[in-house]
Amino acid sequence: MKRKKLFKPLLLSGMMLFFLEGKAQNGFAYKAPLDSIGQAGFYRVILTPGMIAKCKDDLSDLRILDEHGQFASYVLKSDFPSLNGERFIEFPVLSGDSVGEVRIGNWSGGAVHSLLIYINNNSVWRNWTLSGSDDGKKWFVIREHIRVEPSTADNADHTIETIDFPASSYHYFRITQEDKGVLPLNIYRAGVRTQHAGSRRYRQTPEPAITQKDSSNHHSYVTLSFTEPYLVEHLDLDIKGPRLYEREARVLVKGGGYYGVAQLYPDPASHSFDVAPMKAQAIILDIDNEDNAPLMVNKAGASQLERYLLVWLEPGRYWLLGGNMQAQAPRYDLKYFADTVSREPAEIVPGALQAAGRPAAPPAAERDHSGVLLWVIILIVLALLVFLSLKMLKAIPRNQQKEDKQ
Repeated sequence: MKRKKLFKPLLLSGMMLFFLEGKAQNGFAYKAPLDSIGQAGFYRVILTPGMIAKCKDDLSDLRILDEHGQFASYVLKSDFPSLNGERFIEFPVLSGDSVGEVRIGNWSGGAVHSLLIYINNNSVWRNWTLSGSDDGKKWFVIREHIRVEPSTADNADHTIETIDFPASSYHYFRITQEDKGVLPLNIYRAGVRTQHAGSRRYRQTPEPAITQKDSSNHHSYVTLSFTEPYLVEHLDLDIKGPRLYEREARVLVKGGGYYGVAQLYPDPASHSFDVAPMKAQAIILDIDNEDNAPLMVNKAGASQLERYLLVWLEPGRYWLLGGNMQAQAPRYDLKYFADTVSREPAEIVPGALQAAGRPAAPPAAERDHSGVLLWVIILIVLALLVFLSLKMLKAIPRNQQKEDKQ
């Protein structure tokens, strides 16, 4: 009986510690207000250089908080250009009502006139019927007797079948195998391919301070100093030199010593360079002048490729949170549907960064004692755990004696 009595306080203490641990996970140091949302839909919440500088390197501590204290699901996106000028929008593949039937959700938001079907390799012939439905119950034929030939791929484990048909905006498509008494093909992926104009959009960081040292070893060391550890992926240099020159330069950042992240070749026509992503407060350009007069870097600009959070927002007020070194990357279902957004969502640029948990203009006499209160609660819980543990240790010999007498 005593063990049961002791178990309840221990359980309560454990629950209190779990609550406190969860409380600590919400320790975001910075927040930025978002514009009030008037209409539900997808939005692009821009990650400014200032916010990224306050976050972990992998940006896993970003959150979007609504006015009810709940986090909104998001997908972290980067404005990397498409190399082939095309974009693949993947549709969910759903099981059908019978063997040989596959349903495909149309998440493009409009009409499509072809489907790309990914099939595991095979050496058989099959015939399909394609139909469509808006509610998944009433189906209407789109195309019949679609002949699927054996796979010819010899360097992959799958083949891609293209089905062309009149433009249709059904919410669901269904592939039905016409051949009876035989096993179906394994369809594991489906979607459409659309043209996508590749482009690069940048967000410029605040301008760095520049110091230059021309060494006797014929190298010039140019230090770009920032006020924050900004993410840098592009450099624009204002260089003064002779009319004709071509030099080699290394980009160095500090991390347990200095290490190179990029190689540049400035000349009179090349002052703008893409570099590998680096999050640093100081960047050094090591310019090899050989036997020439040193180049002078008068000004430098740094930029990051545009990054944003793709998020579905309901009408209301929201805040972008960051700066929690203990936070782990969230896992949201939205990542499975991010590529289904057919139109570019409206852009939201967060407001000015401010310390989280404080009013914008706190009264001079007001002081925040929440940190002291939290430590007092933790000390009380620890003292309670020590007391209960000692009590349990003293109770064990008495219980053992009683059991021996019985």
